[in-house]
Parts: sequence; structure tokens; C-alpha cells
Amino acid sequence: MTAFSLAVVFVFTGFIGVSYGFGIYLFASLAPAMRGELGFSYGDMGVITSLAQISFLGFALLSGFLTARMNSVSLMLSAIGICAAALWVTSIASAVWVMAVALIALAGTASAVWTPMVEATQRFIPPQHHGRALGLMSSGTAYGVFINGMIIQFFLDDYGWRFIWLASFILTACLWVGAWVLFFRTRRRAQTGTRQEAQTEAQSGAVADTAGVGAEAHPANPHGFNAPRRLAILVIVSMFFHGFACVPFQNYFSSFLVAEYGYRVVETATAWKIIGVVGMFSGFLMGWLGDRITIRWSLMISLILLLISTLMLIVGLAQGYWIWLIAICFGMAFYPIFGLVPAFIARNFSGARASRIFGLGNVGLGIGAALGNVVGGALKASTGSFVSSYTLFLGAALVGCVLCLYLNDIKTHGAIAA
Repeated sequence: MTAFSLAVVFVFTGFIGVSYGFGIYLFASLAPAMRGELGFSYGDMGVITSLAQISFLGFALLSGFLTARMNSVSLMLSAIGICAAALWVTSIASAVWVMAVALIALAGTASAVWTPMVEATQRFIPPQHHGRALGLMSSGTAYGVFINGMIIQFFLDDYGWRFIWLASFILTACLWVGAWVLFFRTRRRAQTGTRQEAQTEAQSGAVADTAGVGAEAHPANPHGFNAPRRLAILVIVSMFFHGFACVPFQNYFSSFLVAEYGYRVVETATAWKIIGVVGMFSGFLMGWLGDRITIRWSLMISLILLLISTLMLIVGLAQGYWIWLIAICFGMAFYPIFGLVPAFIARNFSGARASRIFGLGNVGLGIGAALGNVVGGALKASTGSFVSSYTLFLGAALVGCVLCLYLNDIKTHGAIAA
């Protein structure tokens, strides 16, 4: 991988870190401090976060099609610019509706950054590095949450919540400027490069066009399917079950530990710290493994780790040091799953088609997550226990494993043409 490609990976990881970690995640952390000044209720919070989720799904679908109309990097840069502006607006907001509009915009920009990432990765990253590159990018959320946690810890008490949003704006604006320098001031160098590097990458099956014109497509279909559309549908359905199994697990995890095992809320924080630390490295590690043994089998390992963590909670193995193992397994599964799927798409589809499929997949993932949250909560209310809810999540993870068997990964061939 060239120095330019490596810089692109780090910048894209930063994009995910600020768009996700400095958006709704930061709002969730600062909401108690903001409520006193802005005067919104928990009911208002529910409405705002619901609208933000709709914004995320809408922009996931929209950005998948926008990538076919405009350069994917330009779309991401525009989204990061809007993200920075929304962070600044939140820092000066004096009315609830202003804050709500900014948060809805933040959710949309997060989706608009992540969806074109597959097509952009094809342009700048050689195929043999797609797994580890997108795996590292998927861990960007963990880095963003860690950074905003540090900012809150050291500055909230002395400077207030507005300063936290302002600091997030400054960091995001700096990243945005740096990205513009990388992609536009060095465009000529990226286009020309050294002919030796270009020839070497082309001979090894890498993406020769690092200038952003597009990945070289191969019309052959080595999957054995009748048409690529069947594989695309399989990916989208798989992402639905990933969302159903992963996101509700995360949302109800602390509540499960408190209600079923008698943990105090402060004690559950230890498990979350483990998940966060593991998440900083798991995306890259499982992506690296995917580049070695194919994306499909790396994804299967991640899903099996999700099964293990879910099953341990169901059967009662969540006391003492067992909770550490649950946190490690979930951290090794949650972040990689969201990076390995786009890596698989990048291996199997090219250009704007890859972005459209990933956009539709993100919609499926969001619907699965929302449905899992609703059904999981309803089961807890009707049965009085989270065991029934997590049994359902376990079933969704099992379906994901079965579907994974049919995701025939391409390791040595190129992408399917649009």
C-alpha cells in the first residue's frame, strides 16, 4: 500500500470517528447537561432521536444513488463540511428546535459519509487491503467515542456542554481542511505517481486508478449465481439480520446486567470500557484476517463470537470474570461486522453499484435494528425477562451465520461490473 493510500485510510477512519462519535453518540452523553439549559424533556429526546434515525436511513438510501451522480470523495467532503457546521450550530443553540435540526443533520451526514466509503475505497485502496482498511474505518466510531469521552471528562465541569460541541467542531473542521489538502492539493501527484508503483499494483490485481476515476471491473461472474442481483439481495438481507442481532444487544446490554444479574449501573461501565478498547483494534484485526482467509470466513468468525456472547448471557454466564469474556467477544464481533460487509461488497461489486447496494444494506440494517429494539423491548415487558429477547437476537445471529455460508467471497478476482 502506498503512502497516499495509507493516508486515505486514516482520513476515512477520521471521517467515521467525527461523523458518528461526535454526533448522536455525543448528544447521548451530553443530554443530561443540556436539558437544564434548553429545557427539553425525555419525550422530546425520543422524538429527536427517532427523527435522527429516519434521517440516517433516508440519507443511506439517497447517498447510495448520489454516488452515481457525483464523485464519492466530493460527497463525503460535503458531508463532513455539513457535519462541522451542525456541530457549531449545536454549540450556540438556544432553542430546542435548532438543536433538533442540527442533530438530524448530523445523523444524515454520518450516513452520507459511510455509504460512499465502499466505492471510494475501491478507488484508492488495493483490493488485497480492503478488509483491513474498511475494518479500521469501522472502528472509527470507537475512536470518536473515546475522544469525546476524554473531552467530556476533562472539560465539561469547568467549561460546560457548549464548549464540548465547540471543541468537536474545531477537530472536525481541522480534519475537513486536511482532507481537502490531501485530495485536491495532491491530486496531480496522486494522478501521476510513479509508473513503477502503478504497474506493480496493476499486476497484483490492485486498483490502478488512485486518482478516483473508478475501480477496474471484471465482467466475469465467478460466484456460480445466475446474476449478481441475487448476491446483492443476499447482502442486504444479511445486513438486516446483523442489525437485528447486534444493535438491540448493545442497547439492552446494561439493562440486562442490572435487571437479571444485579449489577449496579457503574459496574456495567467496566464492561463497556472493555468493549470500547477491544473495538479500537478488532475492526482492523478481523479485516486483516479477512484479507488472509477471505471476508466471508472472517465475517463468520465475528458472527460466532456474537453468538457466544449472546448465549453466555442467556445461560447465566455473566458473573465475575465471565462478563469480561462476554465484553471481549462482543467487542470482537460488533465493530468488525460493520466493516467486513462493506469490504465484501467492495470485493464483489464496482463503482456506483457498490454504493447503491451498501446504501440499501444500511437501510436494511437500520430497519432490522429498529425492529429488534421494538420486539426485544416488547418481549421483556410481556415475559418480565430479557432472556426471551436475547434468545430472539441469538436466532437472528444464527440466521446471519447461515446466510454467510452463501456469501461466496472473491479473493483473487476482480469486482463484478455494474
